Amino acid sequence: MAKDTGTLETGKFADLIAATKDPLKNIKELESVDFVIKGAEVFKLADWPGADAKRFDLCAAAA
Repeated sequence: MAKDTGTLETGKFADLIAATKDPLKNIKELESVDFVIKGAEVFKLADWPGADAKRFDLCAAAA
């Protein structure tokens, strides 16, 4: 598994969160993301039923 994870490279696995601002400067930025890639599936805020423009429930998306 270690050879398949750890860096962003072609052929490796990664779960990603796309935030518009830097969450390292303000962790609250993770409350408002554009999309999540989890298990090779893309979850877009615009396509998520019941999601509003200010909050994307990452726990629900990952379930």
